[in-house]
Amino acid sequence: MRIIKEEEAELKKIYEEVRRMKAPSQLVRESMDRATTFVSDVTLTLSEVLGSLIGPFDQEERMTLANQLAEKPYARSVYGSTVSRVALHNEEQLKLRAELTAKEAESRNADAIEAQRVKLQGLELAAQLEQLKEKLRVYEMADESSHSVAAK
Repeated sequence: MRIIKEEEAELKKIYEEVRRMKAPSQLVRESMDRATTFVSDVTLTLSEVLGSLIGPFDQEERMTLANQLAEKPYARSVYGSTVSRVALHNEEQLKLRAELTAKEAESRNADAIEAQRVKLQGLELAAQLEQLKEKLRVYEMADESSHSVAAK
C-alpha cells in the first residue's frame, strides 16, 4: 500500500505542475478525479483484506470486496476490457444456465408425454382386447344357440 500511496503522491505532484502551467482539460480533470477515487477505494479494500487475514480465508468475502470495486462508476474506464470480459462471461453463463433449465424442462415434459402415450396405447390395446373377447363371446353364444336349436 505504501507504493500505491507514493505513486498517487507522484501523480498529484505532476498534476499540480500541469495546473500551474495551464488549466487542464475537462478530460484530464475527470481522469485525475477517477484516479484519486480509485486509489482511495483500492487502498480501503486492501486494508479490509489485510484486516481479514487475521482470521480464516473467506473466499466469498474477498469476492464481495472485488465485486464492489468492479461496480464503482469508474470501473469500466479503469479496468477496461477486464470488466467487460467478466460481464460478458457472466451474461453467457446466465444464458447457458437458462438454456440448460429449458432443456431439462423439455426433457421432463417429453418423458411425461411419452409415459402418457404408452399408457394411452395400453388402454387402447386393452379396449381392443375387450372388443375382440366380446365379439368372440357373441359368436360362441350364437354357436351354442344354433347347436341347441339343431339338437331339438
